This record gives sequence, structure tokens and C-alpha cells, in this order.
Amino acid sequence: MTNGVTIDWDWGNKSEPYFVLNYVDEFFDYDHNIGKLRWTSDSDAFSRLPLQIRQRFNPSDVAGMVRYNRDYELQLGNTIHPALQFIWEKCTGHRCNRVMTIKPRTLDKVFRIDELCLIPNSLKKTPKRRAMSQIVVSWCYDSDRFTVVDVDTGYNKKVLSYHGDIESALEALDNPVVSFL
Repeated sequence: MTNGVTIDWDWGNKSEPYFVLNYVDEFFDYDHNIGKLRWTSDSDAFSRLPLQIRQRFNPSDVAGMVRYNRDYELQLGNTIHPALQFIWEKCTGHRCNRVMTIKPRTLDKVFRIDELCLIPNSLKKTPKRRAMSQIVVSWCYDSDRFTVVDVDTGYNKKVLSYHGDIESALEALDNPVVSFL
């Protein structure tokens, strides 16, 4: 999780620095049904967002967008961020830049946490076929735990094991053992 950062909400000529302990927890809510982040429903936290955001959005509005046939993105100030990383952090409490969708882009543009995984360390970038024929670390929304899953050529997931922390899930990638505990 992010430990105390100052966000410089850079909006062209205006800059609004703001110190937060964890901006993902403070400014966003996760909506599993639509697979996207929403601006916080907490009116106190929303009031601390930069004026440009408060003028364009209401509390609980969907945050970010899918554009130019790319993955889900958030614009904070003049910077565009991949939103999949924010969803991963919001749900798991673990910040990671190596997050991808299990399947290639879908037409429905829904990015549920169950359909995200970590890019395997053996790969330098996101593969075109995403997690096809890979064993990856994912997150199970229903059980609120990390999972090691085997993804077949039809993008079906077979859960190999559940884990309470990211470290044990990453260790299990090297030696996956089927566990239903």
C-alpha cells in the first residue's frame, strides 16, 4: 500500500499539492458489478479532491475511461495512469505496476478484479494473448484472497491454490500444488 505521498494534481498552470496516506483508499471506491473504480462516495474525502475533478464529476461517478481501444485508464491532473493497477491495489492492498487482464480486450469493457492478474516475472511486457496458457497470480473477490490460477487456451481459469498474502502466492508460482483449503 502507498505510504504517505504528496500528490501534485497538475492541471496545466494550476497545481494543487495534497498529502494523503493512501489516495487509492481515500479517493476511490471499487464497484465489482461494473468492474471499474468510482470516485469516493465519502463527501468529506470528495471535497478534498481538486476543484477540476469536483466540477466535472459527482461522488460515486465512474472514474476513468476506456479510450482508443486501450485498457481502462484514469486521468489525474495531466497524467494518464493505467487503472488496472489502481483496481488491484484497492482490492488487494498491494501496489503493483505489473497488472494485466487475463483475457485480451473484451467488448464489454468490464475490468473485474477476478479477471486481472500479475504479469509473470519471466515476461518483460504484457503478452498479446495475455494469460493464455500461463500460471499466474490472481485475486478471488468472493474469498478475498490471492489465487494461483492455470489459464487454458480458452481463457478458463483453474484455481490451483489460495493464499492469504502475495508473497506465498508468488512462491507458489514456482511450484504450484493444487489446494482447496
